[in-house]
Amino acid sequence: MILYEYKCSECNQVTEKYFNMSDFPNAIGCPVCNGKAYKIISIPGSNLASESPDWIKSITEVVQKDGGQHCQEFLKNPTRDNYKNWMNKEGVRHLEPGERTRPKPSPPEHIITEKLLKKRMERRRIEI
Repeated sequence: MILYEYKCSECNQVTEKYFNMSDFPNAIGCPVCNGKAYKIISIPGSNLASESPDWIKSITEVVQKDGGQHCQEFLKNPTRDNYKNWMNKEGVRHLEPGERTRPKPSPPEHIITEKLLKKRMERRRIEI
């Protein structure tokens, strides 16, 4: 079974369907508006093409509910296009194979020094 994507010509809804490799139709009925949805070419081997539709639920759990327009659009209509738009606006991307996550950068030295000096002054202060 292979996952094929179909895009409706009327409402632009993208639908994923599993079919055998040899007997997939070029068009199906759109589950949203009952229009004609035609097979589109997707990128095989990408992270999203190999995952089940459950990936959408995991993404919508981390999107800020009170975020900007791109967040609201993705939450209303969680499609791959809106997902890509959300990623671009948030400045995030998928990790490449073999790429590790980077540690969070430490605060600048002057901030650390200021905090240490403040704590030292609090410890050594003399109250009258």
